[in-house]
Amino acid sequence: VMPRFFDIGANLTDEQFVGKYRGRRHHQPDLRQVLSRAADVGVERLLITCTDVSDATACSDFIAALPTSPLLVAHTVGIHPTNATRGFANFEGGPTVALARLKDLVTGTHVAAYGEFGLDYDRLHFACKEHQRACFTAQLELVCGLSSPLPLFLHERAAFADFVELISPFLPRLRDSCPRHGRAFVHGHHRGA
Repeated sequence: VMPRFFDIGANLTDEQFVGKYRGRRHHQPDLRQVLSRAADVGVERLLITCTDVSDATACSDFIAALPTSPLLVAHTVGIHPTNATRGFANFEGGPTVALARLKDLVTGTHVAAYGEFGLDYDRLHFACKEHQRACFTAQLELVCGLSSPLPLFLHERAAFADFVELISPFLPRLRDSCPRHGRAFVHGHHRGA
């Protein structure tokens, strides 16, 4: 029996799939082959992880233009913690506009989860703690107010205490707003044992 897989961290919008690495072209686009190889080994579903508003917008167009494939492909909507400065605090029009755009995007045809959002203190060179905390809290508030809540794709890296501190007040609202909010995945990274 062939194993069945659901890849929930497919970064298919990365330039690597059009053959670019570190700004230089190294090979021809190979997305069709990547999808074919995934199906050959039992991957049935792919969830493209989006990292900000522009990425989620591009993902929707990307999925609509995908070649015919036996795979079910969907994407997330959210602002990754490493994009909390560029994609939230310094978003054109400000954080309120970023959140409004996210709220519009969650109703998209191919959206299967809200995220990937949370805290990442291992990579503060991308976004400071203050911006990450504000972005995480604002997105928690947003998902609690959605009329059709989605499962959550959360991120925690070297920020466990702050992650728990910030999400804890929202847990009752997340549980009560919709049974689907009972579904969440935390993508966590920890050093050491």
